[in-house]
Amino acid sequence: MSKTKILYWAATLLVAIPMLGNGILEILQFEEFLAEATKLGYPLYFFTWLGIAKIIGITLLVAPLIPNKLKELAYAGFFFDFLFAFISLAHLDDFLKAFVPLVFMSLLAVSYIYYTKLNKQ
Repeated sequence: MSKTKILYWAATLLVAIPMLGNGILEILQFEEFLAEATKLGYPLYFFTWLGIAKIIGITLLVAPLIPNKLKELAYAGFFFDFLFAFISLAHLDDFLKAFVPLVFMSLLAVSYIYYTKLNKQ
């Protein structure tokens, strides 16, 4: 396996696994999750749809033979998810938690950079 492929899969899985867990928590709406989510002021049905979108996006990122346009749409969706999560958490003045989406956004950027390198080969 090439270095590019290893870095791509490492970065992609470091984004995919936590987002899959987060998507499941959002769909099932566990009480611990709801307590944290209600601080943001969004309606609960928003998190159900967000969880479904995350699971679809993860599927598009890790599944083979997905057209490039759909993968890039998934990358864009996760970028905006992380961006708006950062803005929402920063608005609550919880800068330590607001830093987490930026870390995932960086991992997503690494994944995308190596994804484009793999497609050029």
